[in-house]
Amino acid sequence: MMKHAKRAFAIVLGLSFLGLGVAVSADEMIDKATVERIKPIGQVNTGGAVVISSGARSGKEIVNSTCAACHGTGALGAPKIGNKADWKGRGSLAAMVKSAAKGKGAMPPRGGDSSITDGELKAAISYMLK
Repeated sequence: MMKHAKRAFAIVLGLSFLGLGVAVSADEMIDKATVERIKPIGQVNTGGAVVISSGARSGKEIVNSTCAACHGTGALGAPKIGNKADWKGRGSLAAMVKSAAKGKGAMPPRGGDSSITDGELKAAISYMLK
């Protein structure tokens, strides 16, 4: 009887260790899947050329390149471009620029583009309000 108990204990202990190994592997697989899911969908190849900015981008340029994905559709509660009711109660233009610079709700700081200046944010928000 004792022989069978020791064998059963060894099997249970072995399965427990096996289970721990599977959990670690599952966590690693989840981490890899998450990284794969959130990676950029594309890259810009400039062929090694240096792109020189010609100055501040227009509000329309910023909106089209960065903001329209969410503000064009209202994704995740983003106020829609041109919908005055969606923008009502969000404070002054200066307050909205400050909020956009810090990030709000699901929107990351500066819409996820750290190169956007406060002036460009102001131009983009002004464009979306029209």
